[in-house]
Amino acid sequence: MQADNTKNRKTRKILLAVGIPLLCLLAAVSVFFYFHPTHYRFNDRFVIGSTMEEIRARYGDFDKIGYISEEDPSSIYCVSYLVQPRQRGFLGTSKSKYYAIFLDENGIATRVEVVVGSENI
Repeated sequence: MQADNTKNRKTRKILLAVGIPLLCLLAAVSVFFYFHPTHYRFNDRFVIGSTMEEIRARYGDFDKIGYISEEDPSSIYCVSYLVQPRQRGFLGTSKSKYYAIFLDENGIATRVEVVVGSENI
């Protein structure tokens, strides 16, 4: 009877020693993906609702800016960061990917998405 009790305690200690860190790791990964669902480098919850200036201050200068009209430089509808450059390989060339931030008429971010190819911005 005493041996069974000792065996159960050891098993319980091992399960706790492995289970608690795994649970903490799972919680940390879940929180990370909650705040970064589109791309790991950018916090979507921060970006949406922020102005262009706030986004630029946090992540640096934009790689690409989309204008509604080329004649009016204040007509920005989209800004983006390069997240994956074009890659040339044996089987062809992949298109670049951009983290695109779409803005409303007041310059506030309304949505984000990863866009393939620069012609789509």
